[in-house]
Amino acid sequence: MKNYLLMMPLAVLLACNSGARQEEKKDSAANTEQSTSKHEDFITGMVTANQEIIQLGRLAVVRAEQERMRRLGDTLVSKYSAANARLEQLAAKGNVTLPGDTLQPSRAVVSLTNIKDTREFERNWLQEVIAAQKDISYRYKQAVASKDPEISSLAKEMADFTEAQLDEASHIQEDMRKLINKTAKGADM
Repeated sequence: MKNYLLMMPLAVLLACNSGARQEEKKDSAANTEQSTSKHEDFITGMVTANQEIIQLGRLAVVRAEQERMRRLGDTLVSKYSAANARLEQLAAKGNVTLPGDTLQPSRAVVSLTNIKDTREFERNWLQEVIAAQKDISYRYKQAVASKDPEISSLAKEMADFTEAQLDEASHIQEDMRKLINKTAKGADM
């Protein structure tokens, strides 16, 4: 009888501990599912955002008169295409379905395509690229803290690259403003 009384609390303790382990497993599975969903959202979102930058870059290569803008456009196309290739590899590993290559031109690309004046195109293109780069930079910076080392590594590399290209676009924009102001002052004389 004494053994039975001693065994009873032990059985209750083991049962409670088993329940706690099952709860931990459920929590762990929920966290894994949530993490997978975040990675999936990040990958699909960045592929789409990168594709827009690629479209903008191609447009600059074809339409811009300034060599610096054409080079920037070409750099954006090559680097964001490479980033998308890495994102596609991550997607394949994680069975993530990506948006197709038949991405419709963004509102910005359609709008820029309709501008006939080269200087106006260049000014508007820079504004669109700067806005898109700021958004992408923010997203990549957020992903640097990812627990997935491949995502974190790509995000760090792309956040640094995006900041550098954002600086270059801002410098080109500032140089254009100076040139416009200089030209306007010369016309006033």
